Amino acid sequence: MTNAMRAKVFARVLVAAGESNNPEDLLKYYGQKILYFEQAKDKSEVAAEYETYLRRWPYRRFAAPDDEMSVACDDVSRRCRVSMNIRWLAESSERRQRSEGTARRSLILQESGDAFSVLALEESILSRNVTTLGASSTQPRREVFRVASDVSDGILNMRNGPGRHHAVVTSIPAGSDNVRQIGTCVEPDDGASRYRWCNVEWNGQVGWVSSSGLRSSR
Repeated sequence: MTNAMRAKVFARVLVAAGESNNPEDLLKYYGQKILYFEQAKDKSEVAAEYETYLRRWPYRRFAAPDDEMSVACDDVSRRCRVSMNIRWLAESSERRQRSEGTARRSLILQESGDAFSVLALEESILSRNVTTLGASSTQPRREVFRVASDVSDGILNMRNGPGRHHAVVTSIPAGSDNVRQIGTCVEPDDGASRYRWCNVEWNGQVGWVSSSGLRSSR
């Protein structure tokens, strides 16, 4: 596996670790000194800021499409630069808020043996929408689905947008359960699909699926 491929895998590991409420699951990949949002900081300073973020948004889900990620590695310095788009959904039932949007993340990774560590991280917000959760409950209502047993080719494709022209995030096998709705179901933006598309989470992945392949688990 090339360094660029390894760096890409590592960047996706970081994205998945960001869903954990244990700070060490993410911070263990950081160097002792890091350029964090254009400021030089010790790892302990980053840890304090990150713990505040976890308390503010205790529920978080992320997706990083492969076709929106680029990697460039330098064999002399043994460093890789990764640029990627990250789609997020975060919620706080205590504050009754939901935040969702897309950010552009840039990483500088230092190779050390068979592993990498994060030397620099910065992000810029591309889009963001913050809404208020319903006041009648402490948690937003989320429908739980299973994938229909008769979906085409035995899979339901999860995409990074509400339509068939968007890139595939993952493929969910027919009959799979625990497909959880985390956002609204909307009309497709491809001008072709007849069914609404729902924002869902399955097996740690977040994206959009056609409602034609979903069945209620109730």
